[in-house]
Amino acid sequence: MAAPAHLAVGRIVKPHGIRGEVAVFPLSENEERFEPGSRLFLSSTPEGGGALLAVTVETARPHQ
Repeated sequence: MAAPAHLAVGRIVKPHGIRGEVAVFPLSENEERFEPGSRLFLSSTPEGGGALLAVTVETARPHQ
C-alpha cells in the first residue's frame, strides 16, 4: 500500500478576526506543522480531492 501524497494535519473550523486569520482544529500532535514559515495545502473537500491551494503560515498561537 502506497503512502498518501498529502496528509491531513488540521481542519479549518472558522474565520477569526478581520485579518485573514482562521481557527484550526489540529489532527496532528506534531505542533511544528503549524510553525510560522510552514507550507500547507488547503483542500475544499474533506477527502482532499480537487485543486489544492498552497499557503504559508505567517503566525500561530494556541487558543487559551
